[in-house]
Amino acid sequence: MLSDDDRLGLIDAANQIIDSTLDSKALFNEAYLLSEKFKAANQSIDQENTSKETGESSAIERFLRATCSNSGPLSGKEENLLLQTPNLVRQVLEISQEASCQEPLLSGTLRERLAVCMEIVQLSWETSCLNQKMFTSMLQRHTLPLEVIWNLHKASAIDLGYFITSKLKREEAYHIKLSKALVALCVGPPENQLLRQTILSDFIMYLLTPTFLEKKTSEGQLQRQVLNTVLQDVLELSNAGTEEVSLALPSNFLATSNVVEAKVVHKYAVHSLSLILSHGASESVQDCMKSEADWMSHRSSCVLQAMLKEFFLPLNYPELTGVLHRSLEHQCVSSRHIYAYLSCLYTCFAEATSSMKDYLLTLITIALENSNSMDLYIPFFLARLSSAMGSHCFPSYGDWFQ
Repeated sequence: MLSDDDRLGLIDAANQIIDSTLDSKALFNEAYLLSEKFKAANQSIDQENTSKETGESSAIERFLRATCSNSGPLSGKEENLLLQTPNLVRQVLEISQEASCQEPLLSGTLRERLAVCMEIVQLSWETSCLNQKMFTSMLQRHTLPLEVIWNLHKASAIDLGYFITSKLKREEAYHIKLSKALVALCVGPPENQLLRQTILSDFIMYLLTPTFLEKKTSEGQLQRQVLNTVLQDVLELSNAGTEEVSLALPSNFLATSNVVEAKVVHKYAVHSLSLILSHGASESVQDCMKSEADWMSHRSSCVLQAMLKEFFLPLNYPELTGVLHRSLEHQCVSSRHIYAYLSCLYTCFAEATSSMKDYLLTLITIALENSNSMDLYIPFFLARLSSAMGSHCFPSYGDWFQ
């Protein structure tokens, strides 16, 4: 059996390949010599007395199969063969370290290098030369650009869901880094929008299920926080007039029911719409009614309207009015976002006008029956905003009031 020192030396050999500038071939040969010592020692163990060591031996053997060639130390010809797991990690880290911290995507040169590296990774995976668990574990010690992580996922070198969850467990502030990186992918020129949207959608996809379907965990709460931060920052960009904003939306997931269940997309839409309606809320409905000087001045950005229409997709009209009603019951509202919400309702649903009239009448009736003057503000507030959209959506405020 290997001594503790030899076992630690064997494990350190792989880590040194990544973390140092020492000759990787010499380190590989050192690991190989240790593996030979292990094999020789293991063969001499009495099998009847090895119940305790079996787990340790198999664990080390798995490590050796991923890091050492069975044919012996590397020769000159063998240097051109597939890179082993630690060397592959080092290749990925070198590319990641050269990437700009200010840009969400890699430069053209780095993307070409990454493509070559991914071909080797893919071939290593297909020929069982890549130990995925070790590969993932080594990479988790470092911060990688999202494009690199995404490419590793597409090459089957890492499991994206497991990678994200593990990083959230291991690194206290990773949810903040991940949120910022995802927001950076939301903005950019049209020529790389498809790539940004694809990467963004895949990351959001793997955040959704633990957040909205599985039992509540600390990691799930962090994932929900990531989703909330991304949406809130995109709303801020929209309010600032940034028009070239893209976000991972329900239409990206409705066609992938084998990956994201419909009920998860449904919960994601309800949660996101509630967040949009409450974002920037600073006044009560009563204060909005008193302070609004020009109801006709309300406008909503194209980005906000496009987002709302996307989140409308998994829901029907009654569900959408339910989301609106719950939002209005809060102490503070955002008249700008409620105006945009109503505008999309009238645009997307033919029955919206007649249904809204009935809904407002019901609210007035309930408020009067309960002698609750505060609740009377809500239907009049909605009528004011609706009438500002024009007669094709809703009657004028005077006509409705009569």
